Order: sequence, then structure tokens, then C-alpha cells
Amino acid sequence: MAHFCTSSFQRLQTDWYPVTTNIHIRHLGPRNLSAVYQYIGQFFDAHILDPTNRVSVPINCPNPWPPVLGPLWLVCGQDDEEAAKFLGNLYCRYAIQRPELWWSFPYAVFDWKPRLYVVNSHLQGEATHLLQPTPIEMNRAL
Repeated sequence: MAHFCTSSFQRLQTDWYPVTTNIHIRHLGPRNLSAVYQYIGQFFDAHILDPTNRVSVPINCPNPWPPVLGPLWLVCGQDDEEAAKFLGNLYCRYAIQRPELWWSFPYAVFDWKPRLYVVNSHLQGEATHLLQPTPIEMNRAL
């Protein structure tokens, strides 16, 4: 359906770096891309069932990254920062493809500007606490 970026106040049609993302996707290949999307999808699905489940790269991809993301890291020349940016752009594209309306917010607890995704139905009244980092997330940022 849609992904609304709160930083740019616009509905996104693609990710923030589509040229680079498309190059990486071509090198990743369809089988690996499907596995990565399946991995990402579990976090979006879990959030819909329970809004306390967070959808964000630094939360869903602990260091070391799970093996399913190994090919992604290799495609990015084994550069951790480039791989994280590529994965973040895949999260963005995945949100766009979902049937729900998703909002992404800069996750202020981290300096490198990852996004926190929240489904529209969880953004009502008391759910605003979802945008606040948990104590565990605060410790990871230090």
C-alpha cells in the first residue's frame, strides 16, 4: 500500500538510494533477495500482531548478523555501513509493498539515522510510546 516517510513528509515510491539499491539487488540475485525479504517480513508481521515488536534494522539484526544476511554483506564489499544502508533500503521497499500503511521515523537513539517502522493502525493515542527507545535500545546506542 504505502510507506510514509516522516523525515521528508512524503509517501515514498522507492527507497532513498534506488540506483545503489538496484545495483546491489542485481548482484544479490533473486534467491538471496527472496530469503532476505522473508527475514525482514517476519518483523513486520510480528509488529502487526503486537505493537511492542519493533521494526528497525539495528533491533532486528543483532551483531553478528544472522547467516541469511551474509550474501547481502558480501555484495556490499564486506562493508558494514554499506550493508546496513542497503538493508535499510530493503526495509523501505518491503514496507512499500505491504498491504498496510507504514510510517517510518528517524530512530533518534542512533547517530546513523536508521528508521523505526510503525503500522498506521498502531499510531492511535496510547501507541505513541512505540516511538520511544526502550532501555535495551538505549544501551545498544552507547
